[in-house]
Amino acid sequence: MGIVDEFARYKAKLRNRFYDISAEVGPETVLSLWRHRISVEGGRWIYRDHLSRWSGLGNEQFARHLKTAFDEKRPIRVVVATTDNPALAVEKGDWTFSVGAHVVAPKSGNGSLAGGALDADVGDDWRPTITAEYFLTDKLGLEILAALPFEHDIRLNGANAGSTKHLPPTVSLQYHFRNDSKVTPFVGAGVNYTVFFEEETRGPLAGTELELDSSWGLAGHAGVDIEVGSNKWLRIDARYIDIDTDVKVDGAAVGTVNIDPMVYGAAFVWSF
Repeated sequence: MGIVDEFARYKAKLRNRFYDISAEVGPETVLSLWRHRISVEGGRWIYRDHLSRWSGLGNEQFARHLKTAFDEKRPIRVVVATTDNPALAVEKGDWTFSVGAHVVAPKSGNGSLAGGALDADVGDDWRPTITAEYFLTDKLGLEILAALPFEHDIRLNGANAGSTKHLPPTVSLQYHFRNDSKVTPFVGAGVNYTVFFEEETRGPLAGTELELDSSWGLAGHAGVDIEVGSNKWLRIDARYIDIDTDVKVDGAAVGTVNIDPMVYGAAFVWSF
């Protein structure tokens, strides 16, 4: 049955069958609601949406009808609309959140220190990660990445010389290629800020004070979201982050380490 027939079951008539999604009939209000925005909690139906993103004749009328129903305490009847198009599951004004695990893998050969006398290599590490993304449009989102502190071993000329921890918060603008399948690719670009702390020394640097300066750099992001349920996805992704840090030993500048890692992993994503 189409939306016109569904409304007719409640003796309600849509003024325009192409864009109307609400109607008033007698003392009642009839609304069409997306099934993917309904959750059942404690035996109750909970519908979550954002009035701020509604525009157009049908949606504006829907907002008016909804306000009138609440103001006048009118009974509301619901027509549940479904879609096979996963692209409609996230729209302008929505938030998505993710929890996952990612590896920070610095590029091979991270530069030379002390006038070329020491070759630096920074090791890999993985940690749990989280993201939050706000959709500015149906396809364009603003994402922030955060994680528990990563810890990396530092080798100089092959010898274990110390370690450091870092936090790499990254803000990206992301474009999602919405389509009719359950797989949604996306790409993004943004800015990373990396702060280093708890530097430790050993081996050839034992007894010295190691200091790594914070870094600002560009970041690229690409991946795919695979639908695994209503408003739920498995994300597989990779980032490139430009991270360069000036190195000081006992307060003296000894050079720059170019970390420039690939960050890759997987996460579980859900939307609100």
